Amino acid sequence: MRLHKSVLYVLFPAFLCYYAAIAHAALQKDALYGPASALTELRHILPRLAVPACLSDTVSRAMDGLRLAVADSWLMRDTRPSEAQARRDFVALWADLERAPSRPATAAAPENPGYPVLVPGQD
Repeated sequence: MRLHKSVLYVLFPAFLCYYAAIAHAALQKDALYGPASALTELRHILPRLAVPACLSDTVSRAMDGLRLAVADSWLMRDTRPSEAQARRDFVALWADLERAPSRPATAAAPENPGYPVLVPGQD
């Protein structure tokens, strides 16, 4: 059974409110036995509302699938090179840079343009 996102956007806050009200009613049961109020009536109504088992099973399966997908994703793996490999890469990079011919500046800068001008390679 698949649920659309819009249904989940409505059901998730409803479940949070439901369980928050149940928890509040459980913690405040002595205070709620006073005069009849909206909270006492809510306390009597909420336990009778039960989440359907198929819906809770679907949500738990979806969350298990999400947990597995995140755990198996490449984002959860350390792909950094070892310290020895990083050092070899660094040495190879500098060796390549030292062997590369330097590029001479091809265009001469104007005498006094009024603002600083960078020539190619002068960054």
